[in-house]
Amino acid sequence: MDAPTAALITLTCPGCGAAYQVPAAKISAKGRKMKCASCATVWVAMPLEAPALATSAAIADTSTSPVAEVSPTIQVAVAPDPTPATIAAPAMQTEAVAPPAMDELTKPAWHKWVLGEQKWMSLAFILAAFGLVGGALGLWQQLYPSAPSALADKPVAKVRQTQVVAPPLGVVLHAMGAATNLSGTEVVLTLTGRIANTTKLPTPLPSLQAELVDEAGAVQDFWPVALITTTLPPQTEMGFSVTFSNPVASGWRLNWVR
Repeated sequence: MDAPTAALITLTCPGCGAAYQVPAAKISAKGRKMKCASCATVWVAMPLEAPALATSAAIADTSTSPVAEVSPTIQVAVAPDPTPATIAAPAMQTEAVAPPAMDELTKPAWHKWVLGEQKWMSLAFILAAFGLVGGALGLWQQLYPSAPSALADKPVAKVRQTQVVAPPLGVVLHAMGAATNLSGTEVVLTLTGRIANTTKLPTPLPSLQAELVDEAGAVQDFWPVALITTTLPPQTEMGFSVTFSNPVASGWRLNWVR
C-alpha cells in the first residue's frame, strides 16, 4: 500500500469559525501565528496530537485478518492525490501597524515651539523680550523724565534776576510761617503769611519774592509770590502763600523786588 503523499490539518478560526486546511509539516512544535482572511482574527495554531500511522502492526487477530493500515482519526486526513484545485491555502496576511495619531512629518513648523519640545525655549524668549522692553522704558524715563504734576498754588519761577527794594510805607508782613510735607516723591515747603496796610490811603505794592538761602546767605532758589491785588486798600490785609518742591537750602526769606 502506497504511503500518503501529504498530511493536512484542519484549522478553525476562533473568531468566525472559518476552516482552513494546512499541511501539518508547516505547523512547528512551537506553533504558528495565523490570521483569518475573513475576519482578520490572529491566533497561534498548535500541532494536534494524533496517533501514529500503522504501517506494519496487525490490529485484530493476526491469524485470520490481513494486515491493515490505521488512518489518523483526529483531524488528520491522507490525501490520495492532492491537486492545487483541492487544497485551499490560507491567505497569510501581515499584521498592519497602526499609524501614529499625528505624524511628525505633517506637524506644522510652529508645533514644536508652542506645544512640542521647544516650548520652554519659546517661553524664555518671551520673558527675555518683556525684560528688554521694561529696561528700555526705564532708561527712557531716566533720560527724559516727565514733569511732575504742578500743585494748584505753585507759582512759576522767575528766570531773571530782580532788584530788592524798600518795603512800601505803612505795609507790614506778619503771621509768617513755613510747613514741610511729603507729596508723592517730593518734599514740599510751603511759606505763608499776611500783608497789612496800616495807612489810611491805598498803597501800591511791588512784587514779593520768596528766596531759599544757604548758611552763608547766598540765594539758592527764588519764587515770586502771587498776590491777589497790586494795590492794597487802606487799613486792610490779605494772605499769601508760596510753595517750593524739593528745597535744598537751609533757610528762607521774603523780599520786595522790582
